[in-house]
Amino acid sequence: SALADLSTLQKMMILDGGLTAGRVYTGRGWGEKGEMGFKMAGMYYLNFYAPKNIDKMLNKLTKKIFKINIDLDPKILADKKFIKNINNLELPDKNLLNYIDNNPKSMFSELAKKTGLIETLPDGIRNPERYVDLEKLKEFRNSLFEFANSLKKSVNPEKLARKAFMAKSFNIITNILVSSFLLAVALPKAQFIFRKMITGSDLEPGIK
Repeated sequence: SALADLSTLQKMMILDGGLTAGRVYTGRGWGEKGEMGFKMAGMYYLNFYAPKNIDKMLNKLTKKIFKINIDLDPKILADKKFIKNINNLELPDKNLLNYIDNNPKSMFSELAKKTGLIETLPDGIRNPERYVDLEKLKEFRNSLFEFANSLKKSVNPEKLARKAFMAKSFNIITNILVSSFLLAVALPKAQFIFRKMITGSDLEPGIK
């Protein structure tokens, strides 16, 4: 059941892990094995973990500067219906799944569906066969609560929501640029430095 519920990202991580093991194992000598391990470990981190860490850092910085939580998906920040009815937002304290099952048409349920945290059947009922990450659902509820409170305190909620959406969009673009630079420029340069350290030569260890 755990394998059946793996996300696309988790499947990619397993596949890349297998590729890494295979490339290191078939390396020509310890020098190439070491360099390949360094390169693949760096790619693995930059592909799967660095973007999340950069996103958290940028969101914390934005929160500190603009005093608003933008941990939410941009689709939520740009949802005019959600912003317009922010004062009527009802969030469950406990038993999140029970609340969703009993209130499938509530705003919280609709937003959870919109962000992909839950899946519903054609009749609107939550799909019981689809795995739900309760920790992520709880984090989503907490982020919604904090964002909603910020809007309620604002003189102009619509303007603050637009500012939050713009900041989130800027963070996403910045994240892509920084991650791409690290992967395409910083990692290859670090790889050459690592090669020089372990082999004392600029030539590829396998060829040398």
